[in-house]
Amino acid sequence: MKCIYRFPVEGRVRPSVNVPIPARGWLFEFKTANGLVTHVEVTVPLPNESDWPSIQESPKDGVKLHLYPKTPHLPWVQRELRVLQGLLGIFGLRSIDLDSPEVKWIPESEEERRKLKVHAFSSKSEPLPDDQIPPLSFDLIARSVLAADAASDIEVALNFFRRGMLDVFSRSYIEAIYDFYFVLESEFGGGKFKKAAVLTSFNESAVLRSHVERAISDPGLMLQDKHNHDQFASSYAKMTVEQALSRIVELRGYLHHHTAKRRDNWHPDDHRCYEVDALFLQSVAYNVVFGLAERYLWDTAVASQYEALAKQYRG
Repeated sequence: MKCIYRFPVEGRVRPSVNVPIPARGWLFEFKTANGLVTHVEVTVPLPNESDWPSIQESPKDGVKLHLYPKTPHLPWVQRELRVLQGLLGIFGLRSIDLDSPEVKWIPESEEERRKLKVHAFSSKSEPLPDDQIPPLSFDLIARSVLAADAASDIEVALNFFRRGMLDVFSRSYIEAIYDFYFVLESEFGGGKFKKAAVLTSFNESAVLRSHVERAISDPGLMLQDKHNHDQFASSYAKMTVEQALSRIVELRGYLHHHTAKRRDNWHPDDHRCYEVDALFLQSVAYNVVFGLAERYLWDTAVASQYEALAKQYRG
C-alpha cells in the first residue's frame, strides 16, 4: 500500500526539468500548470495494514459510520516540507499549505484493493456563504460615513485592528498578535517601550483593565472551536486582569526576538500554537476600538445628521 499526500503550493516556481525525486524512502513530485508548480506530492509506503484507513459503524443515532483516515507519516512529511518551503523560498516559492493536504491511498495488489475501504480523504474550512452573512444595519454604515472626518484621530488604531482581523482570517496568528498588540500599545502604552514600563502603563489604565476583564469573562464567538475553547478555559479564563496583561506583554516580547541558540524558540509558521492568544487579543482589541469608535458614531452631531438623512428618505 502507498499513501500520497498532496499539498497546494503558492509562488512562481517554473522547473526547467520536472521528474520525481526519491529521497529517504519517499517520493517527491512537483505538479505543474502552465509550467508553474501548483502542488507537491509526497508518496509514502504503508507496509503495515494497521496504518491503513478504516471505516467503522457508529453506535450513535444519526451517525452511520466513523471514518479513521490514519496518517501516521503526516507530521514527518510536514516537517520535511517546512524545510523544503524555506529552501525553495530563496528561489521564488511563497508557501506550501501544510495544514490540509489531500490524502490518497493506492493499493498495490488485488488483495490490498479488496481490503481498502477508503481511497481518498481531504478536509478544509469554508467561509460563511455570502447569502448567510447577517445584514449590517444601514444606521451603522451611515454613521460611519458621517463620523469619518472627526474619527481620523483614531484611524491608526482602527487600521491596526482591521489588519489584525485580516491576519486572523488568513490564520496568520503571529502577525495578528502584533497588530492587536499595537492597538493596545498605541492607546495605553504611554510612549513606553520596555516591557516593565509598558506593563505598568497598561495596569494603570482603568479603561484597558475593563476591556481585558470583559474579554476574560466574555470572549464571545471568537472561541467557538472546542479545542480553542478548552485551551482558553485552562488559561486566560483563570487569569486575573494583571496576569492576562502580563501574558500579553511577555508574549509580544517573546515573539519580537529570536535566537538560534534557544531551544524553546518559536517558528514563523507555528501560527496554530498562538491561535488562542491571538483570539483573546482580538477580543480585547475589539473592546478597545469599539470604545474608541462609539463616541464618534453616537456623537450628537452625527445623530442629528443621520436623523435628517432618515427624514429625507422617509419623506
